[in-house]
Amino acid sequence: MTQMTKGGNVPVAALALRATLLWLGGAGVPDVDASALLLQADGKVSGDADFVYYNQPAHPSNAVRYLGKSSAAQFSDVIEIDLAQLPAGFDRVLLAASADGGTFGQVPGLELLLTDRVSGADVARFAMSATTETAFVGGELYRHSGGWKFRAVGQGYSSGLAGLAADFGIGVDDGGAATPAAAAPAPEPVVVPPAAQPPAAQPAVPEPPVAAPPVVAPPVVAQPLPAPPVVAAAPLPAPPVVAPPVVTPPPIPMPEPLVAPETAAASYSAPAPAEAAPPKPGYGPPAWAPPPPRPVAAPVPPPASPPAAPPAAPQDYPPAVYPAPAAPAPPATPPPPQHQQPSPPAGPAYPPAPPPASATLLSSGSLNLRRSEWISLVKPDGTALHRLVVGVGWFPAPGASNIDLDASVIAFDAQANKLEIVWHRNANEFMGALQHTGDSKTGATEGDAEAILVDLARLPERVAALVFTINSFTGQRFTDITRAYFRMADQLTEQEVVRFDLSDTQPSTAVLMAIVRRGTTGVWGVRAIGEFHDTRFVKKLVEPAARHVTML
Repeated sequence: MTQMTKGGNVPVAALALRATLLWLGGAGVPDVDASALLLQADGKVSGDADFVYYNQPAHPSNAVRYLGKSSAAQFSDVIEIDLAQLPAGFDRVLLAASADGGTFGQVPGLELLLTDRVSGADVARFAMSATTETAFVGGELYRHSGGWKFRAVGQGYSSGLAGLAADFGIGVDDGGAATPAAAAPAPEPVVVPPAAQPPAAQPAVPEPPVAAPPVVAPPVVAQPLPAPPVVAAAPLPAPPVVAPPVVTPPPIPMPEPLVAPETAAASYSAPAPAEAAPPKPGYGPPAWAPPPPRPVAAPVPPPASPPAAPPAAPQDYPPAVYPAPAAPAPPATPPPPQHQQPSPPAGPAYPPAPPPASATLLSSGSLNLRRSEWISLVKPDGTALHRLVVGVGWFPAPGASNIDLDASVIAFDAQANKLEIVWHRNANEFMGALQHTGDSKTGATEGDAEAILVDLARLPERVAALVFTINSFTGQRFTDITRAYFRMADQLTEQEVVRFDLSDTQPSTAVLMAIVRRGTTGVWGVRAIGEFHDTRFVKKLVEPAARHVTML
């Protein structure tokens, strides 16, 4: 084995290789991720597919594969290379790394080890040192005189993975830097709405207060306890069927709280092969102006001989146990005041927040979502809404360049364990019940920048919640946009039903936009979140998103 120094090179006879990034973990050590770029003779990638990392774990040629992390005596992240399978036109394989949540100066024992996979012999080892760098090129394999060599590079980037990617042709425009050679364009979204009305100024949403509202303290226990069984409330007798006209359902009392989960999984599985998506119906343009105040309907007499039922106490949502409708609320009741959603508490336990009295029902128009307010996905005629188009969009601030953000949805079970992540590189899960329609690299000017098709009725029973997110893989921040929005439209009628406009800006690279949650009766609800986080990767949003699965 050759112990390498920076700039040194060594011939490589083996064609089946393993590149292992090694480091020592511990308190204050940032998370480290290995990656590889396949470069052409001009030193650039041919397209985004030439970037191999944990969210895109294999090159289309299968010549380079990301295997993932392990933690034994040392932490390690592994990439395998088959030089014999490398397509013609590629002359170099760059071995890189990025640090999330810190710099490489905080990562002790950083080494790159190259191994012959056939014999198991070590080919080269390169010990690296760094200071303020957040991305690093450890080494490269390159063609030389009909064979291959390995060079110890040791070049760092304080501009992070975005700066490294831009140097090698990934289409990144980071904070006004010169745009490198353009990568192959990603497909545009399949769902293309008609031209929207010109955007109108949106009311500013106040930032969350610093002081968190009181929460219901969880019981103090010495050790984590298994979740107690959820006891469903005895069903109340249903009211007699009343002939038309249809009576608008009153507000639905909220269900019992979930037991806080002990942990929230943060791993992300390799993308599954995309299935053929069924034809997608179009939907109308987003409502740029805020909707007018909703008229309060006159009270409707209750059904004949309604069943007697005690008033329901406020309960947590979700899961839901919906009793029979109570008497309608009196007219002209002022809406509850807006409450800001506090930042979720740190730590492994996720206690439920104080519950609201009830969930608001959908109206005949679009409702503006508020933080901490649940909207029940039930139509005015009492039927549940299942087939949805979830659209997100964002608008660059004056003077800012095109902003490349990514929309994703994270699926959780009832214990807040991550099930799947759907985004533009893993676009289809649960047999088509969740479908991402494609990536946008510029943001929205008309219609939605990115859209996700959701069929709630086809989701497996184990799926209890969906958290919708926006993140910037290239490191662009939300201070570069004027606003972002989240909206839902009925696929069948093309009508927008709910909307959340996020006009807050923070120097962060990700935001949790909204959560959709299943009740035990199969009725779903939606709540706005609007919570900023500083990460470029959707997998790093799993843990903060999991806290909202059992929150209100």
